[in-house]
Order: sequence, then structure tokens, then C-alpha cells
Amino acid sequence: STQSTWDFESCFSEPLSGGYSFSSLMMTESKNDSIQDDEFSSTFEETRRNHTKSGRLLIVANRLPLSMKVVRKGNGAEKQSEINFLPSSGGLVSALKGLTMDMKWIGWPGAEVHGRKDRDMVREKLARHNCLPVFLSQETIDLFYNGFCNNVLWPLFHYIPLPIEALQSCDAQFVAYAEANARFAKVVLQSYREGDTVWVHDYHLMLLPAMLRALRPDMKIGFFLHTPFPSSEIYRGLPFRKELLHGVLSSSLIGFHTNDYSRHFMTSCVRMCGASTSGESVKLNGMVCHLGAFPIGIDTQRFLDALETSTVK
Repeated sequence: STQSTWDFESCFSEPLSGGYSFSSLMMTESKNDSIQDDEFSSTFEETRRNHTKSGRLLIVANRLPLSMKVVRKGNGAEKQSEINFLPSSGGLVSALKGLTMDMKWIGWPGAEVHGRKDRDMVREKLARHNCLPVFLSQETIDLFYNGFCNNVLWPLFHYIPLPIEALQSCDAQFVAYAEANARFAKVVLQSYREGDTVWVHDYHLMLLPAMLRALRPDMKIGFFLHTPFPSSEIYRGLPFRKELLHGVLSSSLIGFHTNDYSRHFMTSCVRMCGASTSGESVKLNGMVCHLGAFPIGIDTQRFLDALETSTVK
């Protein structure tokens, strides 16, 4: 296969509202997030020089495998926050428990975290579980997660027609979606070492592969979609449909649950982006991306072993 860089901004048919561009999203903090994080202070070149070869798996998903619980104590100047993390459940968390390789998880902690002190506390506690947080403001969360992800992408990917209200607010929501993906990209680049494999998950982060590829052309990037991918006749009704396809196509390998979903994705790339195909591969702007069907499963031996424990018996 052949990997090459391409201009991510060229896939935008029209400029984003608010004067946003790909470069401005990557090089500056979100206008909705006033706290400058220490881990983003070094430049990309400084980070690159400090990298050493390794073979870690960096899992990048919207949510971490831990749920954050915040308890506020005291009043006024004496007010303090107690932040704890508990294991969370979910298909991805369960499926990955069977992996034994060196692994680090990058994701949103589940709520807005205010102040440098609380953010440092969250980083410290998550580091004990090989996790890195991506901090998002509440406004970005509302537009990105509750808005574009849950009100636009999820319904359409499940063949639910989009109401006119969702289409009318889609522009501002997509800007927040791009902002959030850029925040994830910064954390990934800060942690990335030469030889790592970056595994991006689900429709929340469809722009992320292109953002990473633009700065690290040699990065091994996988993407897995945990929802259906609709037929091209349905997908064409999605605003910013080309941008999302271009974003995902920067992956080295894209995984789907079924061959039907893979075929639908391939057809959309051909009809809407002018891509060419060969077998289970898509070629666009000199870059080849491989597709595959990988039904998610669980570590069955782990469950069989649990049946023999005294607690279960």
C-alpha cells in the first residue's frame, strides 16, 4: 500500500463558519476553552525529537473506560472538589479487556473539569490507569457530543431521517465537532511515540485520522465504526458528508461490523469524493486506505475462567 500526505483543508467545499480553518483548529485552543494546558505547551518538533521507538497501542475514543464522579465539599473559599473514577461498562471496554499488549487510552473524562488544580488531579488519577484525558468545555460538549454526534450522525447512521431543526443548527455543531477532534489530536500527538499504533473509534472522531496524518504522515492509524454505515442514498443527506469521508480515509485501515457497511462506505467515497476502488481498498489523492469487516467479540476464556471462581459459584 501507499501512504502520502494531502491537504486536509482542500476537502472543505466551503469555509467553516466563524473563520475557522484546519490549521487554526490545530494550532490554537478552542475559543470556548480558556485554560491553556501544560501538556500542549511544547511544539510538535520538540515532542517529535523526544520520541523513542515503541510498539504501544493508543486507543482513542470519545469516552474513557472509567467514569468520573465529582463531589463538591465546602462553601466559598473553602470549597473543594473530590474526583474519583470507577470502571465503566460498555462493548468496547469489554472487548478490549482481552488485550495484553502495552496500551494507553485517550478520551474525554465525561464532564467538564474546571481549573488547573482539578485538571491536574484528573490527569494524575487517570495516569495510574494508563489513561489520558481530553478536556472539553461545556459549550463544546453540548454542540459536539449532544448536538452533531447524537442529533445528526447517530440518527442518520441508523436510517432515521434528520428533522429540519437538526439541519438548521448543523453548521455551528460541525465547527464544535472539528474543534473537539482537534483537541483529541493534540493529546494523541503529545503521547505518540515512533512505532505506536493509533486506533480511533467511532463516529465522534471521524476527522481525527486526517488531522493526525497531516502532521505525522508515517503514523499507523486504524479506525473502527461501531454503528452501521448507511447506504449512499441515505448518507448523501448528511451535511459535511465529504469532510467526514476525507477525514476517515486518512486511516491505514477502516473496520466495520459487516461487509454491507464496508460496501456502503466504499460506494459513498466513490460517488461523493471521486475515489477509486480496488478489492477492499479505496484510493483518493494518492493515498490508499484498506477496508475490512471485523465483528466485535469478547474474550470468552475470561468468562469461562470467571465461572470457576468461588465468587460466581
